[in-house]
Amino acid sequence: MITFGAVLSVLSSLLMAGVGGNVALAAKKGSPKPSAAELKKGQALFNMNCAACHGEKGDGNGPAGAVMNPKPRNFAKDAFKQGDHFDEVFKTISTGVPGTAMVAFGHLSEGDRKALAHWVRKLGGKK
Repeated sequence: MITFGAVLSVLSSLLMAGVGGNVALAAKKGSPKPSAAELKKGQALFNMNCAACHGEKGDGNGPAGAVMNPKPRNFAKDAFKQGDHFDEVFKTISTGVPGTAMVAFGHLSEGDRKALAHWVRKLGGKK
């Protein structure tokens, strides 16, 4: 007989082993504070990987975003679909958003995705 706990354990293991499997959400006790170097790296990564859709200022007005439906997130004004906490933004970058043009950026190193999450949060007015 399979117990509910066993099913949850298997599902948890499968989720952690999938794309972005290293994206375990930590307890929301506070966001890690980025260094100036990490923010600079995040800005450079954003310009290379995200600005075409989200715009250089994160306002959702990138050239590729003009043809997207739904439109890319305006980080300063729009609610974050999967949450604006650091861990949630990191997960979104790592796994993407189903049903949108936001793809997973799991090909970037974990450090790069963290730097990018810090920059996106800064564009959204988060510390």
